[in-house]
Amino acid sequence: MTGEGAATRARILRFAPALLAWHESEGRKDLPWQRDRTPYRVWVAEVMLQQTQVGTAAGYYERFMARFPKVRDLAAAQLDEVLHLWSGLGYYARARNLQRAAQILVQRHGGEFPATLAELMALPGIGRSTAGAILALSRGERHPILDGNVRRVLARYFAVDGYPGDTTVERRLWALAEACTPHSRVDEYTQGIMDLGATICTRANPACLLCPVNSACEARQNDAQRLYPAPKPRKARPQREAWVVLARRGSKVLLERRPPSGIWGGLWGLPEFPTRQHAAQWCREYLAGSSALRPEEPLKHAFSHFDYDIKPLTVHCAGKAPALRDDDRYRWYDVDDPAEVRTFGLRCIFAGALLMLLGVILGAFGAHALQKMLTLKQLSSYQTGVMYQQLHSLALILVGILALVTSASRWLPRAAVLFGVGIFFFSGSIYALTFGAPRWLGMVAPMGGLSFMLAWLSIALHAGKGGR
Repeated sequence: MTGEGAATRARILRFAPALLAWHESEGRKDLPWQRDRTPYRVWVAEVMLQQTQVGTAAGYYERFMARFPKVRDLAAAQLDEVLHLWSGLGYYARARNLQRAAQILVQRHGGEFPATLAELMALPGIGRSTAGAILALSRGERHPILDGNVRRVLARYFAVDGYPGDTTVERRLWALAEACTPHSRVDEYTQGIMDLGATICTRANPACLLCPVNSACEARQNDAQRLYPAPKPRKARPQREAWVVLARRGSKVLLERRPPSGIWGGLWGLPEFPTRQHAAQWCREYLAGSSALRPEEPLKHAFSHFDYDIKPLTVHCAGKAPALRDDDRYRWYDVDDPAEVRTFGLRCIFAGALLMLLGVILGAFGAHALQKMLTLKQLSSYQTGVMYQQLHSLALILVGILALVTSASRWLPRAAVLFGVGIFFFSGSIYALTFGAPRWLGMVAPMGGLSFMLAWLSIALHAGKGGR
């Protein structure tokens, strides 16, 4: 660095060796994202850790990666499912940007991560620090990082005055981060400086006695750790307010999908309006015949940058045919029968494909086996057997097709399996009667088949009436 004093240059030279030695013996090496460090796995971890502590993020990360092990899985998923697995981490724009970036990676880069820092920074939700961490941790490339933990470490170590969000201060911290990053063991250094900020150089009550760079830390030398980094200048917090409509119909509550951007973007919530007059007008247009609006106790919610006053208005809808039906924007949510977020779409596709393949194999091998078993005198029996062997195959194929085309429903994939089992029972009874099996088998099988068929019909009717 040009223009740096001798003391600063000395601190820079001492920083990386001390940190690497500490990380080798004391650093965290058993976190979920430290196994199989691919760019995709590192990226998901870095995004989760932007506003979430390690202890909280670990469980979410493992569930998220189990469901979306590859970038193509994330790109192909439904947004509702991605948000569901993110639920509890907050800052949902991170999840939306994560999926948008995954889709861009698939569309423009063939599902592979680009090789340059600039290309990574062009993806939604990836800034310079996140891009640098991805390349450093997964590929060992030399790129400085400057997340919240690193800012705090460097601000104290070099006693950098000013709020880190200020352009001049941020530029100074980036220059120090660049100067401190070594030319070898970059992945260990990157993990080490993040661990140092997260476990030792914490925001409150830093454990300076355990810090590997405490002897050269300027803030500690001046007993001024609490002064660095400088807090953001205080401003009056903005106040926002909104009216929400709690529309009830029996045990069901009306939900509306929020716009993709903004507060709780893409999530389901109560219909929201800027004024009470707007809410009343909407109820007159869309919930005709409902009761009068009744105000409820206001709610207050504090976001990071403003306070949100929520004023609920309850309305009871009469009749069986409200103006609003279930669609992509509105949904009548039954609180007594909570909906399940679909997490089995790909499983249904794979299961359906396997069942269809199994049906074809059974048809071919079954017909061949029957031909070997039967003599020419039993030709009619053989033909009958082949026909019902093929019926078995058709049942499996039908189950596969139904699983494929109904995978978006909570009920119908189950119905498809029951339907297939019913056909199996029926065709099994024909086998029993044709080839001289015990008569009781021929009697019981149709009854079993009928029960499964009735179960399928019941589920199908339930789905057709809006059950989910």
